[in-house]
Amino acid sequence: ITDGSSLTLVFVEADANRAVTWTKPADHAFSARTPFAGLGKLRPGGFLTAFADGSVRFINNVVDPRIFKAMVTKSMRDKVR
Repeated sequence: ITDGSSLTLVFVEADANRAVTWTKPADHAFSARTPFAGLGKLRPGGFLTAFADGSVRFINNVVDPRIFKAMVTKSMRDKVR
């Protein structure tokens, strides 16, 4: 992970209609047009995420989509600030 493990998402809390069994993981499709599709309906204002460094954070639904895109890549050297 060349972007840094503290800046790279490995898990997201998906909505019920996008949920997958933990024993059968699947990728969550990211779309630049609708970056938060399938996320943020289980909790008011956002969703939980786990990063490659082991930290868990709450991501607000109004985060800049470019920043969210940077968090779901592992090697694009995006700025996440």
